[in-house]
Amino acid sequence: MKTKGNLKTDVQKAGLAGLASMTAATFTHPLDLIKIRMQIQPLLEDGSKKYKNMVQGTFLVVKEEGLRRGIYKGIEGAWMRESVYSTLRLGLYEPIKRVTGVNKDSHFVFKFIAGSLSGLIGSVIANPADLLKIRMQASTESKPIGWHINDVYSHYGIRGFWKGVGPTCIRAMIMNGTKLAVYDSIKHTIIDGGYLKDGMACQFVAACFAGFFQTVATTPIDNIKTRIMNQAKGKFSTFFNNKFL
Repeated sequence: MKTKGNLKTDVQKAGLAGLASMTAATFTHPLDLIKIRMQIQPLLEDGSKKYKNMVQGTFLVVKEEGLRRGIYKGIEGAWMRESVYSTLRLGLYEPIKRVTGVNKDSHFVFKFIAGSLSGLIGSVIANPADLLKIRMQASTESKPIGWHINDVYSHYGIRGFWKGVGPTCIRAMIMNGTKLAVYDSIKHTIIDGGYLKDGMACQFVAACFAGFFQTVATTPIDNIKTRIMNQAKGKFSTFFNNKFL
């Protein structure tokens, strides 16, 4: 009965994690789109860049492409990605910890490994949605998600939907391992030290630390992943070709 109870709780937590991530993606999507544009943009003839920063880039996209078809371009792909990726990467963390015997007193490394495994599983399965999201965000044309699916399939076949899966998995493992391990460790340090009780304030502080460290750890690989997923056929084909670009 305990196993059934754990399974039910795990499924509920995973579902709520996915729903929360989809909600968060709705609000952060404009920033994510500008980040993608800044990562892949070439230099202009005068050596300057079209998208100079988040604020200028946001206003420029809205001006040139509109709101729904501009900064919210690719939101369908983002929802698809979060419904799979975040549901699995967050929902599998506790079950993996339980199976491997990791608890709140375990070393940071073991928590990192548990988070990395859940991130790996989620990223492999959600790669097609991630690829479609990035291609939609990178394009200045307003094409529906169905068009992008047909375009990827016609050029690369089924395997094309897992283009960039290597750096995507590496990023997910580093990000999820760092995020969940830091969050777990910081939260229990705050509680055990008597600074805060387990609640919204404690979770918020731990999440801020986790978010900071995951961003620092994954920004380089995120640049590489974006370039590979958005590349034209026959250009940069692998992670190793892109790592110093």
